[in-house]
Parts: sequence; C-alpha cells; structure tokens
Amino acid sequence: MFPKTAIAVSGKRIRLTEERWNHIEERHPEVAGKLPEILTTIAEPDMSSSALAERHISDSTCARLIYNNSWLGRRVSCDKKI
Repeated sequence: MFPKTAIAVSGKRIRLTEERWNHIEERHPEVAGKLPEILTTIAEPDMSSSALAERHISDSTCARLIYNNSWLGRRVSCDKKI
C-alpha cells in the first residue's frame, strides 16, 4: 500500500508515492520489483550525502537514489558494479 516511506541517514523522512514508483519502474525496468531494496537503500545506504544514497543490491547491481526534501527524486539508476 502506498505511499511508502523510509528514513534517510540524514533523518529526513522520504515519501514514495505509487505514481512516482510506477514512473521509476517504467523508466528504469532494471529496478522493477525491487521496491524493498530501494527503500533499504534510502535507510541503510553503503554511501550517502544529504540528497544521495547508494547501495549495492546484488553482486552486479548498484542503486543510486537522488531525493530532495522529503520526496524521492526523479532519478533512480542501476549500474553494473565494476
């Protein structure tokens, strides 16, 4: 059930709406079905700054999330780990 929330390392509550998640899955099919991993990336990143969280979600995939204020941002990308 949406909206989903996660608390970032900075203490910000990040809100992910169903509309935003659908948009992310359409534009980034490599993360389709990985909502729990995306929320974990926000809450428990391997690396973070005030508006960026990164976490390796498998041996070959790294999620990088950009968020602003309390909303999950537009860009979610996964790259092969080098």
